Amino acid sequence: MHATPRPHVRLDDLTGLTPLAAITMASDPRPIYAHLRQTWGPVVPVELDEGVPAWLVLDYSNVVRVLRDPTTFTRDVAAWRAFHDGRVTPGSGLHAFFSPRSNAYYTDGDRHTRLRAVVEDGFESIDERLLAREMRAMCNRMLTYAQDIFSNTERAVTAFLELNTMLDQLITHRREHPSPDLLSAIVHHPANLNTTELLDTAQMIMSAGHEMSVAWCTTTLQHLISNRDIHGRVTGGRLGVDEALNTVLVRASPTAHTPCRFTTTHTEIAGRTITKGDAILTAVGEATDAAHRDADLWGISDSQAYLAFGAGPHRCPADHISRIIIKIAVEQALIRLPDLRLTVPADELGYTPSLFARSAPRLPIAFQPSRPHVPSRTPAGIFHT
Repeated sequence: MHATPRPHVRLDDLTGLTPLAAITMASDPRPIYAHLRQTWGPVVPVELDEGVPAWLVLDYSNVVRVLRDPTTFTRDVAAWRAFHDGRVTPGSGLHAFFSPRSNAYYTDGDRHTRLRAVVEDGFESIDERLLAREMRAMCNRMLTYAQDIFSNTERAVTAFLELNTMLDQLITHRREHPSPDLLSAIVHHPANLNTTELLDTAQMIMSAGHEMSVAWCTTTLQHLISNRDIHGRVTGGRLGVDEALNTVLVRASPTAHTPCRFTTTHTEIAGRTITKGDAILTAVGEATDAAHRDADLWGISDSQAYLAFGAGPHRCPADHISRIIIKIAVEQALIRLPDLRLTVPADELGYTPSLFARSAPRLPIAFQPSRPHVPSRTPAGIFHT
């Protein structure tokens, strides 16, 4: 094992750091991760925003350690030094994203357990067959708010306000008119969440769930369209859509980095000293990819060792439901848009601005119309994400 370079350096003393967004949006982040690892070891400093540093954990075992230890690495922003000393500027996208909220995403301990139980019970109450039918009927509908929320720009402030206004109206309606849906299950849950908790919990599900779902769906479609090996195996029946979804979670994780945790005490990771109050993220995409680097397509497609949904007490409770949704969306695209193909080279698609999620902002595609009355000329379409 190599010694960790500069193991006791203070995070706040470092300047000229690699912006996290530059990694997430890179056409190929592997060389960047490799360079950072060579320079710093498995725990590297990055910049979240101008003048706001954080540690980024790269290796699989320590990523899992951070995700499973909320006592040392908490989601509670009260522990983040930079948030309270003014470096995270009020009105910025970073400030809007990490401002405290009364939901399971931003809390730990008994409060997190109580708030998460409501969400888990809500997902358990979903009729999967009804969900599948509704997904097939609505697979062309798009949401817009979450793209701004995760943009790390001032647009996040407005997006949160607009989203909360819409959700507040829906919550009020569901109090009086419950339906067999997730929001009604949360509103009428025996835990009796207060108004703030209800609004923040609904916002968490809406924004985080949309971000992950769009990225997973977009990246899977991109791979099916542009990767001849995967496309041939799926269309030839040798690989199912479920296996294609797994392949993306391992090789091109829609979650590149988890949002920050904040250290509650001085600690050490892989020989690197981490100071109380530091922000720390995990490179779940890189850690998963590196752990499977020697695996072939069959080994990858069957793997359950991906970290896109996190680990520990904050692991996403919607992994099963989201797979149903994304699988149907991908299947419907393949069925309804025959001979699907990109109209631009895959390496020109770029990536949506984000610190955490990684996917193309759009998929410009062409396809062969299947209805006889449609003109024979191939139309072009774009999936905006």
